[in-house]
Amino acid sequence: MENEMTEDALRPVVSVPDSIRVDLQLIASLIRPGSRVLDVGCGDGSLLRYLADRRDVDGRGLEISREGVQSCLRQGLSVVQGDAEADLGNYPSGAFDYVVLSERKTAEYLLNIIKPKFYAKGPDYKNFKDDLTNKIYDEIKALKSIGGKFKTTDDPIFSTSKLINTYYRSNSEQDVYLNKINKKYKKNKIAKILDQFKKYKILVIGESILDEYTFCDALGKSGKEPVLTMKSLHTEKYLGGSLAICRHLSTFCNKVTFFRVYF
Repeated sequence: MENEMTEDALRPVVSVPDSIRVDLQLIASLIRPGSRVLDVGCGDGSLLRYLADRRDVDGRGLEISREGVQSCLRQGLSVVQGDAEADLGNYPSGAFDYVVLSERKTAEYLLNIIKPKFYAKGPDYKNFKDDLTNKIYDEIKALKSIGGKFKTTDDPIFSTSKLINTYYRSNSEQDVYLNKINKKYKKNKIAKILDQFKKYKILVIGESILDEYTFCDALGKSGKEPVLTMKSLHTEKYLGGSLAICRHLSTFCNKVTFFRVYF
């Protein structure tokens, strides 16, 4: 584990962003003020900084990248460089009230590491059959192996897919087509068909585009012009055009080649 830090990495940052991503704000809203929090894979420390300023938490972070650790140290955050796979076991049981880890698809790994007495999920998990991934069964198996108990809350449902499927279903042409597919093919058969694409070599010909999004907060209307005055929060870049197609194809094709066309 690399612990050497430069003098520049230890220099404090004067200002802290007033806001963070919406998903991180949602996580922060679920954390009790004054609690002990471990952020696994804390990145640049945005969530830890927000929690320290807004929720007065005692926060700790574990981050694998050197750049992320340096960013956190500049903000005066307590973060160490390490790998969750190998270093989570170094933390004693009961050391934290909350552990934040949003990169993994299930909580099975963390359950075996943290060994909580209780594991809670939202009301959409009261009926395990409603979980389309069936991953809840693996989590419950891991929970029982450590003697933990599973609970569901009565809080509002925040699951994006659940809200869309419940409140935004329509009889559009897309829905009609998807329903026909669901009736004709099983999920396993569709997965096998997609797996066959791995052997193909794909060539994508087109234009490369790099999309840049600047996220802002509205400060108010300009005094002289009919436009809004905005405060820039952060900027994110995404692959667009044919590059986006290549990225999507790479999730189920082993070899994708891109040929750029100049206009």
